[in-house]
Amino acid sequence: MMLAGAILLISLILWALHCLLEFASPAPSSKSRPTLVSPRPSYAKDTPTPSLWDTSAPPALPAQHSIPERKGPTHARRIWWRFRPKGEAGAFHAAALYGNLLRLILIFHLPVTVFSIYQLVLGYRASIVSRVFAALSFAFISVLIPAGVMFKIYRTPSGKLYDATRTLLSLGPMYNVYVEEKQMFRAVPLGASLIIGIVVGAGQGSGLAQAIILVLVELATLIAPAVWYPWDEGASMGAPHTFIAAVRTISMVLVMLMSTAVGPLFPT
Repeated sequence: MMLAGAILLISLILWALHCLLEFASPAPSSKSRPTLVSPRPSYAKDTPTPSLWDTSAPPALPAQHSIPERKGPTHARRIWWRFRPKGEAGAFHAAALYGNLLRLILIFHLPVTVFSIYQLVLGYRASIVSRVFAALSFAFISVLIPAGVMFKIYRTPSGKLYDATRTLLSLGPMYNVYVEEKQMFRAVPLGASLIIGIVVGAGQGSGLAQAIILVLVELATLIAPAVWYPWDEGASMGAPHTFIAAVRTISMVLVMLMSTAVGPLFPT
């Protein structure tokens, strides 16, 4: 919460500073609208003056008066419309703020899930306030917000996801490392983080069960890119991902072998 508040405060300060700089800059000079004045129709010297009873004479055109100049919005009003949340500059700052908060959720998704599930498993040993906050954190940060963002990415065309600046700023942390048409691969690490958080937080009584499920999850994340490769061919992300996933899988296997249930089967 403190990090989210700091990001919100810094973003609002930058938003306000940008608005103040625009307000302090001189207003653009507005060119006056030209007036349209038409003189009375003149006739040549050899043309006789039209008589009131002469039906063949052209009718006299009425004189056109000058059109009053319309005053545009004031400088302060233009700045307000530009920096409001739906304005041109305001929408840019709002999208950047949304993207930073989403990046924060991705970073702390696993720790928040583990701690929330652990507080809920404690039951009456934990205070009711901690359990309420744990339930809200798990519901929104661990499940609802990532699911809602993934659904929004699924409904948005790929061209807009990679070409629209504000969309890339707000939703980009979810998919900007993946190639076009492979944005939904983010569901794989998010699902793995959710399962690991639930297992670690709720399975404190059985280390062997935790290790087995974690091994299965790491194997799934290791095999998933081979089935659905999400990166571009020149990104060279396959080898680092395979190495990290293999190290994590080996670590989980060692944890399983060193558990109290499996350790006595392999005496030293």
